[in-house]
Amino acid sequence: MSRRFTPPSTIAGIKRLGIEIKREHEISHSLALNLAAKEAGFQNFRHALSVLSAPVVTATSHTAYLTAMPLYKTRPACGLKKPFTFNDIAEGLVNCVAKAFTSAFSVDA
Repeated sequence: MSRRFTPPSTIAGIKRLGIEIKREHEISHSLALNLAAKEAGFQNFRHALSVLSAPVVTATSHTAYLTAMPLYKTRPACGLKKPFTFNDIAEGLVNCVAKAFTSAFSVDA
């Protein structure tokens, strides 16, 4: 079966290929769909339906609240509030600690 360079990746593409196979080999529609699904890399047509019809799970962004408080204060010195990566958390922690320490000291001239 060298009819395509790229196998179908959608249900519609598998159905189109199934119709071509059915006409070419004069076989039943269901058998042709199963052969087309196998050519697309699935076990059978039902497997292709279940995989390609499954809902797409997307990455969920979370919000982190990072707070550093000096021992003598009751309000937060800073916070991190956005979709984050672990690098953002580490950077926020460093900035938070630095801000907490610099706000604890004052320089009089």
